[in-house]
Amino acid sequence: MVCLVSPLINFPRKNHERCHRVLLLASSDLSGHRLHQVSTRIYSSGNLSCDADEQTRVVGMAMNGGDGPHSYAENSAYQRGYFEAAKEVLKDEIVAKLDVNPTSTWFRIADLGCSTGPNTYLAVETIVEAVEQRFKSEPGLDSPPTPEIEVLFNDTPLNDFNTLLRCLPPERRYYATAAPGSFYGRLFPKASIQMAYSSCSICWLSGIPKEVADETSPAWNRGSIHYDNVARKRVFEAYVAQFAKDMEVFLRTRAEEVVSGGLMALLVAAVPDIMPDSVTTVATEIEVLGSCLVDMAKQVHGTFFSNHDFVKYIVGL
Repeated sequence: MVCLVSPLINFPRKNHERCHRVLLLASSDLSGHRLHQVSTRIYSSGNLSCDADEQTRVVGMAMNGGDGPHSYAENSAYQRGYFEAAKEVLKDEIVAKLDVNPTSTWFRIADLGCSTGPNTYLAVETIVEAVEQRFKSEPGLDSPPTPEIEVLFNDTPLNDFNTLLRCLPPERRYYATAAPGSFYGRLFPKASIQMAYSSCSICWLSGIPKEVADETSPAWNRGSIHYDNVARKRVFEAYVAQFAKDMEVFLRTRAEEVVSGGLMALLVAAVPDIMPDSVTTVATEIEVLGSCLVDMAKQVHGTFFSNHDFVKYIVGL
C-alpha cells in the first residue's frame, strides 16, 4: 500500500515571499508498485535561516563506501526499489510543475544525501531527462535552448565522494560537483538551486535525541537502540520531536536555496500510524542489530549499549 503524506510544517505566506513547490513521495510497501503524491508549497521571506549551532550539528556517519561486497553500492537494491516505484511519478511531476526560464543557459540540481553507487546515477539521469523534456515542452519556442546542467552531489563529509565521482557515467549530460555537508543547515547560496531531490535520506536524523541518552529522563532508552511507538512511547515521542525539529531546519534552509518556481522532490519511507513499529521491516532489522550489539557490549562495558541509539526515524502517516 502506498500512502499520501501531508506536509509537517506550514509556513505563513506574505506578499513578498518566494514560493517553491515541494513534491513529497511516500511509500510504505513496494509490492503494489503504486505511488501517490502530494504537492504543496513552502515559502521564504528571505530571512529564514538556522542558527550556528544547527548549521554545524551533524552526525559523523555515512554509508559504506567503495564497490566491494559490503559496500552500499552493492547492497542498496531495497532503496532502488523505492526509486523505481516513484520514477514515473517523479518524471511526470517535474514536467508538469517545474517552472523554467526558457532563455536560461544553466540549470542546477542538488541531490541531497546522495551516498554512492548506481542508485545515485539512475536518479540523476531520470531527473536530467525530465528537465530536458520540460524545457522542450515550453510553449512559444520552436527550438528551445538546452541549458547546461550541473548536479551537486551532497552527503556528509564522510561519504565516499571519490568512488562516486570516479564511477560517474562517461556519457552523462551534466557537470558533477561534490558538495559535502549536513543538509540540516545551509549548503548553497541563496536562490541558486532549481531542483532539489532527496531519496531515503531525511529519515536519518541530525543526531540522537538528547532525552533518550539521559539517564534522568523518562525517555532514557536503556537496553535498546531504537524506539517503539507502543512499548517505548516516551522514546518514540523524543524521536518524533527530533524529526520535526530537523525537518523545520531542512525546509527553511531549502526555502532559501531553491529559486522561486523551483521544485523539491522528497522520496520518503513511511508507515501508517496504526501499525506498531515492532511489526515493521525496519524495526525488525534494527532489533536484530541491537541484539548483536548487546552481545558485543557485554564483552566491553555494560554502559556502552545504553549510550548508542540509532539515529533513524520512519515517518508516520
